Amino acid sequence: MKNTLSILMVILFSHFSSAQSPNYDKLWQDVAKFEAEGLPKSALKVVENIEKIAKTNKNQAQTIKTMLFKSKFAIVLEEDAQLDIINDFKSNIATSEFPTKNILENVLANLYWQYYKQNRWKFYNRTQTTEKVDATDFRTWDLQTLFDETHLHFQNSLANGLMLQQEDLKQFAAILTEQKDSKIYRPTLFDFLNHTALEFYKTNETQITKPAYKFEVNNEKLLSDAKTFAELTITSKDSSSLQLQALKIYQNLTRFHLKDKSPFALADVNIERLKFVNEHATFNNKETLLLDALKAENKEHKKHEVSGLYDFEIAQIYYQQSNTYNSKTSNTYKWKAKEALEICDAVIAKFPKSNGAEKCEVLKAIINRTQLQLTSEAFLPVQQNGRIFVQYKNLNHLEFNAYKVTEKQFEKFLTLYNSDDQWDFIKPLKSTKTWESTLKNENDYQSHSTEVLLPKLDNGRYLLVATTKNASDKDFSFSNIQITNTALIETESPDFKIFQCIDRTNGAPIANASVELTYTENYTNKIKTEQHKTNSLGQFKINKKREHWYRNVKLKVESNNDLAYFGDYYINRSNTQNEEKTTYKSFLFTDRSIYRPSQTVYFKAIAIKRENNKSEVLENQNVLVYLYNVNGEKVKELQLKTNDFGSVAGDFILPNSGLNGAYYIEINAASNGINFRNTVDFSVEEYKRPKFETQFTPVTDTYKVNDLVKITGKALAYAGSNITDAKVVYTVKRKVRYPSWYYWYRPYFSSEAQEITHGETKTNDKGEFEISFKAQPDQSIDKSSLPIFNYEITADVTDLNGETRSATTVVNVGYHALIANIMVNPILDKTKKNNQISINTQNLNGSFVDAKGYIKIYKLNAPDFVLRTRPWNAPDYQNFTFENFKTLFPHDAFQDEDDSKNWKKGDLVFQKDFNTKTAKTLELGNIKKWKSGQYIIVLESEDKFGQTVKDEARTTLFSDTDKTLADNQLLSVSANKNRYDIGDKAVITFASSAKNINLTVSIEKDEKIIKTEIIQLNNNKKSITIPVTENDLGGFTVNYSFAVYNSYQSGSVFISVPFPKTNLDIETITFRDKLQPGTEENWQFKIKGPKGEKVSAEILASMYDASLDQFNYHSWYFSPIQNSTYRTRTYSQANSSFGNSQFRVYNSYTNVRYPVQYYDQLDWFGFNFGRQHRNISIRGMSSMAKKRSGSVSGVHVVEDRIEAPEMMMEESEMSSLDDTVVVGYGTQKEVNNTEASTEKPKEIDFDDVQIRKNLQETAFFFPQLKTDKDGNISFNFNTPEALTKWKLQLLAHTKTLESSTRTLTTVTQKELMVSPNAPRFLRQGDVISISTKISNLTDQVLSGQAKLILTDALTGKEINGALGITEADKTFNVNAAGNTQVSWQLNVPDNIQAVQYKIVAKAGDYSDGEQNALPVLSNRMLVTETLPMWVRSNETKTFVLDKLKNNNSSTLKNHKLTLEVTSNPAWYAVQALPYLMEYPYECNEQTFSRYYANALASHIANSNPRIQEVFNQWKNSDALLSNLEKNEDLKSILIQETPWLRDAQSETEQKKRIALLFDLNKMNNELQSAVNKLDANQMPNGAWSWFKGGRENRYITQHIITGFGHLKQLSVADANEKTAEMVSKAIQFLDAEFIQEYKDIRKYDKNMDLDLDHLSYTQLHYLYMRSFFPNIKKSKEVEEIISYYQTQIEKYWLSRSLYAKGLMSLISHRNDAPIMATKILKSLKETSITSEELGMYWKANTNSWFWYQAPIETQALLIEAFSEIENDTETIDNLKIWLLKNKQTNRWKTTKSTTDAVYALLLQGSDWLSVTDAVEIVLGGQKIEPSKLENVKVEAGTGYYKTSWNTAEIKPEMGDVSISKKGAGIAWGSLYWQYFEDLDKITSAETPLQLKKKLFLKTNTDTGEKITEITEQTALNVGDLVRVRIELKSDRAMEFIHMKDMRAAGFEPVNVISAYKWQDGLGYYESTKDASTNFFFDYLPKGVYVFEYDLRVNNSGNMSNGITTIQSMYAPEFSSHSEGVRVLVD
Repeated sequence: MKNTLSILMVILFSHFSSAQSPNYDKLWQDVAKFEAEGLPKSALKVVENIEKIAKTNKNQAQTIKTMLFKSKFAIVLEEDAQLDIINDFKSNIATSEFPTKNILENVLANLYWQYYKQNRWKFYNRTQTTEKVDATDFRTWDLQTLFDETHLHFQNSLANGLMLQQEDLKQFAAILTEQKDSKIYRPTLFDFLNHTALEFYKTNETQITKPAYKFEVNNEKLLSDAKTFAELTITSKDSSSLQLQALKIYQNLTRFHLKDKSPFALADVNIERLKFVNEHATFNNKETLLLDALKAENKEHKKHEVSGLYDFEIAQIYYQQSNTYNSKTSNTYKWKAKEALEICDAVIAKFPKSNGAEKCEVLKAIINRTQLQLTSEAFLPVQQNGRIFVQYKNLNHLEFNAYKVTEKQFEKFLTLYNSDDQWDFIKPLKSTKTWESTLKNENDYQSHSTEVLLPKLDNGRYLLVATTKNASDKDFSFSNIQITNTALIETESPDFKIFQCIDRTNGAPIANASVELTYTENYTNKIKTEQHKTNSLGQFKINKKREHWYRNVKLKVESNNDLAYFGDYYINRSNTQNEEKTTYKSFLFTDRSIYRPSQTVYFKAIAIKRENNKSEVLENQNVLVYLYNVNGEKVKELQLKTNDFGSVAGDFILPNSGLNGAYYIEINAASNGINFRNTVDFSVEEYKRPKFETQFTPVTDTYKVNDLVKITGKALAYAGSNITDAKVVYTVKRKVRYPSWYYWYRPYFSSEAQEITHGETKTNDKGEFEISFKAQPDQSIDKSSLPIFNYEITADVTDLNGETRSATTVVNVGYHALIANIMVNPILDKTKKNNQISINTQNLNGSFVDAKGYIKIYKLNAPDFVLRTRPWNAPDYQNFTFENFKTLFPHDAFQDEDDSKNWKKGDLVFQKDFNTKTAKTLELGNIKKWKSGQYIIVLESEDKFGQTVKDEARTTLFSDTDKTLADNQLLSVSANKNRYDIGDKAVITFASSAKNINLTVSIEKDEKIIKTEIIQLNNNKKSITIPVTENDLGGFTVNYSFAVYNSYQSGSVFISVPFPKTNLDIETITFRDKLQPGTEENWQFKIKGPKGEKVSAEILASMYDASLDQFNYHSWYFSPIQNSTYRTRTYSQANSSFGNSQFRVYNSYTNVRYPVQYYDQLDWFGFNFGRQHRNISIRGMSSMAKKRSGSVSGVHVVEDRIEAPEMMMEESEMSSLDDTVVVGYGTQKEVNNTEASTEKPKEIDFDDVQIRKNLQETAFFFPQLKTDKDGNISFNFNTPEALTKWKLQLLAHTKTLESSTRTLTTVTQKELMVSPNAPRFLRQGDVISISTKISNLTDQVLSGQAKLILTDALTGKEINGALGITEADKTFNVNAAGNTQVSWQLNVPDNIQAVQYKIVAKAGDYSDGEQNALPVLSNRMLVTETLPMWVRSNETKTFVLDKLKNNNSSTLKNHKLTLEVTSNPAWYAVQALPYLMEYPYECNEQTFSRYYANALASHIANSNPRIQEVFNQWKNSDALLSNLEKNEDLKSILIQETPWLRDAQSETEQKKRIALLFDLNKMNNELQSAVNKLDANQMPNGAWSWFKGGRENRYITQHIITGFGHLKQLSVADANEKTAEMVSKAIQFLDAEFIQEYKDIRKYDKNMDLDLDHLSYTQLHYLYMRSFFPNIKKSKEVEEIISYYQTQIEKYWLSRSLYAKGLMSLISHRNDAPIMATKILKSLKETSITSEELGMYWKANTNSWFWYQAPIETQALLIEAFSEIENDTETIDNLKIWLLKNKQTNRWKTTKSTTDAVYALLLQGSDWLSVTDAVEIVLGGQKIEPSKLENVKVEAGTGYYKTSWNTAEIKPEMGDVSISKKGAGIAWGSLYWQYFEDLDKITSAETPLQLKKKLFLKTNTDTGEKITEITEQTALNVGDLVRVRIELKSDRAMEFIHMKDMRAAGFEPVNVISAYKWQDGLGYYESTKDASTNFFFDYLPKGVYVFEYDLRVNNSGNMSNGITTIQSMYAPEFSSHSEGVRVLVD
């Protein structure tokens, strides 16, 4: 009430003040006050009043401001707000005048731009339309259209430039965020609008396809001085280029400000322009030109302070150049930082108070800033020198201290996190050693590095601390090191963790060392201790356990007066697997990988067993074979027994209905003790067999950029004929790809595609075509990065008879054209004479290119010392002399000579020219006299354009006679052979140039270490010999490790012992690669063993149509003998004993920032036009479930003759005509057609023409052929009559599983061939052409006649005349090896259901004919119009089904009118009650969720005795069926034909399980069992882990205790002693965690501001949890922290999510902060939307990945908050309406949160379940009384009933429906009108679910693909690509949406493979049928979506395209359909 009065006072005051001079500031303060309290509706009322005043006073700035505020509030308070806001701005622009119009245009452009940035992912997959599809709804536009519209409005905003230049920006202060000094630089509205537009034009959008002539910044004058730039003429053909528009704006601004008296504004825009051009320029010398331009401008204004700005830019470039300095590779810019400093000093001296001077001061500070990084080795030997690696800048001196600390002190130090505590710890320590170091400083302001001596130290731990002179306590660096001679090596094996103590200087094992091991077991915190002694190898073992693991493992090692500490280690559980002695496996093979429905799948399976490492077939085993469909439903099964070769074979006939997609066959043993389960997947799709394929020829020519590239391709029929005179439409696009190394230091990015060319050509007489294009490079790409440009060429080839096949290839072109590689063995035995080098030269496309060049080989100069690997890179300033360094560190590299990559070339030992045209290898010849050691091989060549190409490789020479290791290398390990046979001896040689080093060598076989020994080397070689036995097949490893000179190395040598070969050889005896159709063949093959011997084998032979591989490639994999190569299971490492230690550096320098000149910006006042973020998840394949076998499609869309289904051909039944649909679908059903066959043609006698009818796709499948005594097999078959390529597959195996596979191809062809291209179906009323291609494979021209004979497939009568065929005979002439085409036009009548066609052709002695059948679909269909209805409590509403009421169609025929009414849908909430099942291995969270959900659900179910009473009545009705299974007669498709059968079954099962909730004894036992389980799993500290035995988990614990508290709050469960104890213990743990997180706020920063937002969701959730337990005492500390977080709530509540606000309101209410609680609820009310139908809800309440943003949970929580705090029934009921309406269209999951939602619906607010009054329905003026209607039952509880009227009873007035409800709650219903209508006369219809469909013609343009809407004037041609574009709109979230898109008979789908896909934010399953494509959306969120897919024009004619329908399968009253259209194809 007070709030209302305050608003009234504001409005009254404003009216009073407006009569005088309006006080806008005061009014806006009131708006701000309401906003601060989260009250947008109150604020909006004030804004609307301000708007009236502003318009009255013609205050344009204030009017614009009110528009922005209204828009901001609309985003929160209105659905479709974005669309309304845009339209509002458009209407205001239309009525506004200059300059307001300009500002509004600018705002509108920005709104579009904001929307794009928030939704860019939606636009990327939308195709550009030539015109706007929807002039008003920008949400449906494509990317280019949105950019064009944005560009248009920005250009409009810049109109009347001269006038804008006169407009002072000050007059628009009310809508600006004003910045200091901004108006000096941008004083006018002209500046403001132009710079705002620049933000758009400067963007670099990579997803827009650029034309070949794209605008490039390639004119050097663009980087000139302002005057020169202003006079330039900037033009481009690419007028849409954003960069072009940006430059024009810069030019306009420059011209304007050149007239200024003061140069400030000019300098500002000029510098910005120069930077922009420099960023995008494509010329190479842009940095030089930029500096010249800056210097010129500096000179021009040298007496003015703006010259300092130009000087600063010059200095900054110098400084950037200085950063490229590298002491080893680049010295050019070493002194540039110093030059920059001098420039800065000059500017500061000349203009000390200028902006330029201020910037120069910052740059000076950056250049002068000190930098320091320090590194030491983490471990050093006792009393040995060490070094500290120092990287520094601008430092002269360092002081070091070494402090020896005890282990206790060290562990305490590790717990300190901030610098103050650390320094306080260090300060009192006594220094063990102190030393200083002077750092070389040349004042070049560069970073340098050096090494500082670390003096010898005694055994122990040390803190090393470094400080600079005069440093404060804030400036210090520290690290810790350990001085010890002991190193600890850890070795992992499956059963043990082995620790080894060795000497870190020479690797000698330390025996008898005392080791104290401490650890914690599993996730307990109890520390355990063990004592161990090392053995003679220095080792001790820890046995791994299967159930235990060890954390925080630390070791204390004492030996020989040396003490060392190591840790922290982790010992995992034992992972040794108990191997089964006998294992089983099976293999499955099918005849192909894709089938049509009702075809036969042939299969063979082979079962094997492996025992004692030997494999053999499994004989006489009973097996079960199952066929499963897409929904995972078992369709059929077979019981079989394996033969003596372990195989079974059989077949399945596929169902003729159901969902298309991935089926699978499963096989397993029929007995329990054997398991060899295996599956094979295959596709079941309604495809059309391809007749030809298109391929590109591999690119062998060499090209570089700007060359004319020629690409050739070929179209070849599968039957072997060339595809001549075919249309080829092609496009060429370019993308840039960098070498892989380019991304090492850069983020990965993709470049925009650029259209290079597009066009059309034809195939020649050989079926070949050629595409030429210029390989234009992208000039903006730096050549030095060696980019490779990918030119993607796509060709669509359309054959003479209309079939289209596509191919794509990529040509790589770069600035270089040749890649040369050297390949050489890394180790060469110089005593052998067959050593050689291989040379590979190829172009960028991987094709061989011959090249000439030379090879040079140099010996590398090795160091004179044995060196370890340097611990860090060599410094650029070395403090030591070489001699001094080598004295101190004899085995360390002085520079970088430890790495052989840095060794210098020595003597040239070999030089020879090569020519890869004649030889690709070079023989090295006799190299015996070459020195042993490393060599570098250098190759140099040139590509054909003269560009140098180089490559290098390295190799090492050795000889067995070498006594020592060459090149002073540390270690070499080699084996005497690459592979070994049984009986061989493996000799492993270890060699070292070092003296006195010890290697630990272990031999590992069968995952066990069988021997370990120490090998000592002393500048010599030693070998070990290992006999190779039969057990070593597969190989074994020799592992080694050693330490030397305080460094560590380990490795392993694999000893290869290959298994014997088991491959059979399949030899061809008789086979033909060309066949005549319909002839008998006999083929023979011979099977030989691995050594050529005779074998007894079983063979699987199968042959199928190879064209099907275009859809799903088919191959057989059979590898029964798994002889795996051995892999080591033992790994050694010493990371915790060696390595470097980085110093923690604290530096107290002040962080400086450049002064930024901010500019006046439009103040959006918090208005953000982008979308609310919403993540949409799609349900995976697991949601597909079983299908009911043998069912037929639903009747949402069927034909007129529903009364006589046997006489019609439904689209859904077409798959049952798999043999008669189109060419090549399978074996044909032959019709006895005597009438057609006896008719004699006049010109030519066709009687003797062989008609091909057997068009099957599998020629044969012989699964169990056996070899004869000689190993031969033969088989006979009749060749199929389909003309195509066939793929023969052979698989042979023996009983001992030697095996082999082989693939061959053959073709069936004739000299004269007819290839009809018939459509998949005909539709009544269509005019359509059937064409056939006639191919001539002879070498002569043929002339003859072709004839079409049509018969009725049901009666066998000829019907040529009935289909308008007046000339059945057509003459033809066809060239030698050529093709021609003849066609017939059919007029499809209304009285034929199926047509059999026969096409024959004859020319002299050559003839051919093909017969097939086509179904005829009706042009009429059953349409279902739906009208959803709803009514609230005590309300009457009237609804009108306009189409029924106003129907005047003469062809429309009524079928049925159905009325559905639900009087009390609140009972559906009862049906949603979940009962959560118990699952094995469930985690604690699942255990509790089950307890919570079942306890609450049981409480709800038993809260009202009527619930059980009603449920018992439901059990005997359909009430407990899933909504997905109900109302099949009103749905567009059966549930069995969707991916949602499993969802339906799951929901039905959930509903039936509700009965368990009424069994109180069972429930109490289960609940107590769950409590006992939770009690057992609770850890001693009160926490729960995720899974038992895991780590304590605060989230899980908090979740469980919150649930217990919630049940207590709802009076569901009384806390017994056990739960009370659990809760008490857990709260102690959670209190401690709560305190710790609070303390951690200042863990790293003592001065962290506690007033900042520190309220994490974890802490907020704790507060909510703790609010349930006020009786459990809180400590004073907890109380104080809770008070702190309550203040956090009060400060930051407004910015949190809805869920969080609900929690905060309840927390505040329970913590005695009622004002805060009320404040939050008040805000929630004002941010909500209240809809008459949907109730009260929040627009922001949408799905998200975040747990705190889930709509159902959030709404339930808010109901709880409103109920507990305010208990206003009206508000609560409004909130409940939204929940119930959500349930109407969504299946609620069986989860804990669903229980909360049901509780909110049933036990909060009004008692809706008690309402029993039925709603009153008046239909067409007649009251409906269900009790008096026949066969109508009213469902208990819900009051649901359904009644219908048949054809004669339906009247137009029945379109009027009145619905009245008495009592609380809501009711809903729906009216379904079903009628038959001609497809072309169906008009569109929509409900809250809306659909718009349009067809577009795709064309290629200079800027990529564009689509143009197809209208009556559009000329479509065969081969064109048609893009279907569908817009979907829904005002609410819905699940289980089915969309069916019909298509014209002359269209062919591009995609035929069913799969889950993603588009425009929607996940869906797509399945192609013969006459339509089905789309299944698991979840359709509220919003607007654009959906596209492609069709190809296949036949000419005038055809009906049908309609598109969409319907909710869960709530079928929500549906929509498009209008019927016709398409005309020339």
